[in-house]
Amino acid sequence: MADDVTPLGTLVRYWNLRVPTPDGTASICVNSYKCRTPAYGGTANEEKIKDAFIGVSKKKIIEESGGPYPYVDAFVGKASPETFETVLALVYKYRQAFVSAYGKTQTEPYKTCAKILGSDAKPEPMLQTFCDKYMGLDCNGFVGNFVARANHALKLKANSSIQHEFFHKKTVLRTSADEVQARDLIIWSNFQHIASVDAGLNGEFFVCQSTAGGPQASRNSFVYHPKQKLFTIEPSPVRFVGKVHIVSVGLS
Repeated sequence: MADDVTPLGTLVRYWNLRVPTPDGTASICVNSYKCRTPAYGGTANEEKIKDAFIGVSKKKIIEESGGPYPYVDAFVGKASPETFETVLALVYKYRQAFVSAYGKTQTEPYKTCAKILGSDAKPEPMLQTFCDKYMGLDCNGFVGNFVARANHALKLKANSSIQHEFFHKKTVLRTSADEVQARDLIIWSNFQHIASVDAGLNGEFFVCQSTAGGPQASRNSFVYHPKQKLFTIEPSPVRFVGKVHIVSVGLS
């Protein structure tokens, strides 16, 4: 297990991508929440842009990204920081080909993307705008990448099922606030959201997650409800309020 990998550290890594460009290294922050499921926003426009780059690069971008899965991950909320860096560098590489193909179209999302990539902006603001518009993380994407970095042997990934994979990998189900430890996972009781715990000061904890507003951390406390064998988080770190399981998967 990588003892130096923490949820907060993983967030910081997403907030500080280092993208190589011909003009130097661009510092890019992953700011957006993206989820392929239509009920949570979908990624229809993002995937149209993904496919457009396949076309303008004559499919070279797939191999240069490390294969089809990493390349797709960058547009559907699942990518690792390293994959984001690679794909953003390739977006910059093929930007002129994209603008040549779509610079005169009135069809969205190609029109807006061509405007972003055809601007006179320097690489960093250009790529930041592109990243904000067409890239991001969903909840599994963040937690899955954190867990994979901390302990690859668990075989939990950015697309692992919250209910059938993350929850079933639990080694301990926490039953009091005193038991909660850094690097525990927070799983909503309806299995619709997942987050992770990091240590704070004076008994506080950080809830680290990707939700509306993108990858983020907040200071929170946990209250256990013995009858339901579930916790509530105060204040709620998400717009929807609900009870949660807090579990260890052996990373603490």
